[in-house]
Amino acid sequence: MKTNRATDKKNLIPLYSSVIILFIVTLACGTGGQQTQPTPTSPPTPTPKVGGIVWGWECQPATLDMLHGETGEIHLVDVQNLGKVTGFKIGTVAGSAADADASEVEVSQSPDPNTDGWSALPGTIKITSNAVDGPPRIVSYYINIILGGSSGTDQITGGNIWCQVNVEHIVPSTPTPTPTISPTPTATLTPVPPVIITKDGSRIVYTGPLQAQTNGTLEGTFQVTGPDGQPARGTLSATLGDPPSDPRASHCSGELDADGKHIVTFNVNWPAGVTKLYVSYGGEVYEVTEIMINP
Repeated sequence: MKTNRATDKKNLIPLYSSVIILFIVTLACGTGGQQTQPTPTSPPTPTPKVGGIVWGWECQPATLDMLHGETGEIHLVDVQNLGKVTGFKIGTVAGSAADADASEVEVSQSPDPNTDGWSALPGTIKITSNAVDGPPRIVSYYINIILGGSSGTDQITGGNIWCQVNVEHIVPSTPTPTPTISPTPTATLTPVPPVIITKDGSRIVYTGPLQAQTNGTLEGTFQVTGPDGQPARGTLSATLGDPPSDPRASHCSGELDADGKHIVTFNVNWPAGVTKLYVSYGGEVYEVTEIMINP
């Protein structure tokens, strides 16, 4: 029988089209239609179970609340008096997120541990907060205590009990500054003029500088008041230098005016140092004051 090839080719076209469509659909399902799976996350670390009684022992208190900078204690107490464990030691200390490595506290056990780290029961856990700072927060710490020992025929290889410490941090108070008290300024004292009372009751007052420059001059005023309070009359002499008989001493004299005053002017021949001023009135010589001679 003779086959018509043109007819055969015509019949194969629909078959090829079906195969191509099926391939495209399969390819789409195997690639573009696949959903991306989320990356699994690790489960959160469970919070240890705090408190409870293990082999008759418990933490007292199970949760200790304290303020930053303080020291607190948790006691291990045999509340059931079973006597099955005789020793303990600190296992791990874990802090909350604010201090995960528990670097802000110091934890120790009492009595002192032996070379293997075990202390005899009953015992105490001591906690010291060594961070005193803000911001305000509460940091929790979980202390794992391992129990062990033996009594009679009961052999205990170990047990675990958890205690908790909550440390509250507050904003450190700023100390109130101590006010600085400014000293009251000392009033400048006006030198009191030297005053001489003579034998007859007269009053001689010197007004002038108490220091002079060597090879310079010294000028001052003497005023004499009689015993009756009235301006005195007479002659007044004065000497700069001690003793007055020294050749370097300066002298001057004159009559008192209507106010009982006499102005004296000395050529300062005296060397640097301290010398004296003398006055002579009514036949008597009086020491008035010391004069500083500057170089």
